Amino acid sequence: MYSLAVFVSLLSVVSDAGTGVPTQGPPKLLLVVAPSDYREALDPWLERRRSQGYQIHLIDLESLLGLNEGASAVAVLRDEIARQVSTSAAEFEKSDAAGPAAFVLLVGDAPAPRERLDAARLIPAAIQMEKARPSLQRQFVTDNVFALPDERGRARVAIGRWPVRSPDEVAVQVQKSLNYEHAQSPGLHRRDVTFLATTPNYDPFLDPVLERMAMGMINGQVKPHWGVRAVYSSPTSDYFPGPDEAQKQIVRWLEDATPFTIFAGHGFDRGVDVVRYRGKEYTVLDTGVAQKVNGTRPGTVLWMSTCSCGDFDLPPPHRGLAEALMMNPRGPTAVVAGSDETSAYANLLLCTGLAQDVIEEPPATLGEAFLRFKRAAFKPGPPLLKNMLLSMEPTEKPDLLPDDHQFLYNLLGDPTLPLNLPRRVSFSAEVAEKPANEPGQKRFTIAGSFENWESGTAWVSFVIDRMMMKELAAQPATLEQEDARRAAYFDRFTKANDKTAAQAQVKVRDGRFQVELSIAEALAAKVRWLQVYVYTESTPEGKWQDGVAARPVTLIPSAPEGKPQP
Repeated sequence: MYSLAVFVSLLSVVSDAGTGVPTQGPPKLLLVVAPSDYREALDPWLERRRSQGYQIHLIDLESLLGLNEGASAVAVLRDEIARQVSTSAAEFEKSDAAGPAAFVLLVGDAPAPRERLDAARLIPAAIQMEKARPSLQRQFVTDNVFALPDERGRARVAIGRWPVRSPDEVAVQVQKSLNYEHAQSPGLHRRDVTFLATTPNYDPFLDPVLERMAMGMINGQVKPHWGVRAVYSSPTSDYFPGPDEAQKQIVRWLEDATPFTIFAGHGFDRGVDVVRYRGKEYTVLDTGVAQKVNGTRPGTVLWMSTCSCGDFDLPPPHRGLAEALMMNPRGPTAVVAGSDETSAYANLLLCTGLAQDVIEEPPATLGEAFLRFKRAAFKPGPPLLKNMLLSMEPTEKPDLLPDDHQFLYNLLGDPTLPLNLPRRVSFSAEVAEKPANEPGQKRFTIAGSFENWESGTAWVSFVIDRMMMKELAAQPATLEQEDARRAAYFDRFTKANDKTAAQAQVKVRDGRFQVELSIAEALAAKVRWLQVYVYTESTPEGKWQDGVAARPVTLIPSAPEGKPQP
């Protein structure tokens, strides 16, 4: 079901540096469940985790399971994980604040419903019955049973899966995980959060209202030290690049990866909803499109607030969309997604948790982020949105939606992956207007000073309000020629995503910087924020840090009431 949640919850991201090293001591126990044939390919990853202080226990699946299959195999593996973790209810209460009791990585794909469990290649997965709508008798695949959940489904350990079927596929995932740590580079892409969405399709009159309401929430809640770039696949949206361009733009942005990407909309096991334009349908993202992603930098961490895209027990050679994306060597590093129908209201809570508990206060690892994301389903939601969303998807037992979503959402990726987001930094700045060099322009000098940041390079930007555009764009629907109309869609989309009024790069020395920015006088009135992205030079060992910051600024003061502004 469609999630309005992501619009609501793209809050401020603040975190630590891109050094490839966790910034807080993770829990030491790491259980790796893998067939023996995969061990050699795992060695570089295992060595990296040992160097980070993890105490690694390897579980030999073939000897453990013997002839067990299906539910009995799941029970045997779960009991072995529980034995090695030796967790208790008291320890869980402690871990709720301190992090998970352990990490578990399952290295192997799940067998399809009628596929024999070959423990030399595959790892079993559990089948869960939906609780919130018991009359439907819906079942779905899940790994949450191995996370030693409590009676409500809340996990005690952080678990992820690499859905691989060969040593070569293991090697690909090892390389992607290590690249995420070692191959990051500073740049403005690390300042942004990417948002991708398909239209809700609730009602042709309601959908634009929902979009405007959602964008207003984003503007009010996303902290200004972060940029947001968006694709919204509705022709009525300013963020619609055109019917043919929607797919291309999504592929480009998955290649030009930001640290986090969030996808919201309708989905099915092998794709998401289409663009509907002038009587035709255009594919946005499916397993075929997933193979086109050819990124050159470490892949994003993709959070999919959609139905069924995270299904990971399809009959081979088929793959679910989340699997297809993360199995692509140049695709996302990890994907969090639901394996069956998800609830719009539950997704609202989950994605609010992603914003507040992960992006706002990032933990050291993806596994810890995943647990915070899921536990947010138990938090109270806004009554108005709760009533509206639940009215669109009648549920017999809405109080059990949080329980279901602990099992519906699974992590296809490495739970020990360090997040390495830019950290929030503090700075002060004086902005002074200088005589302009050209008519119609305004010129400003910015003298700034960082706290606890000595040197490096900073990008300093004047940024307009997200609800504004720097200049008006033509309305594509009013144009008669199809070529002109499509060009106008892309022009409007480009302008909608450009909130930078002026920008310059400057060196930071002794914690200080000074830079000059020129801006058109008409645009200066729209500027609301002075935004800074800063990074250190790389050390001989390849380590560096980056940070984000922003302060409100008014370049042209508002005129007193009743008096025209000069």
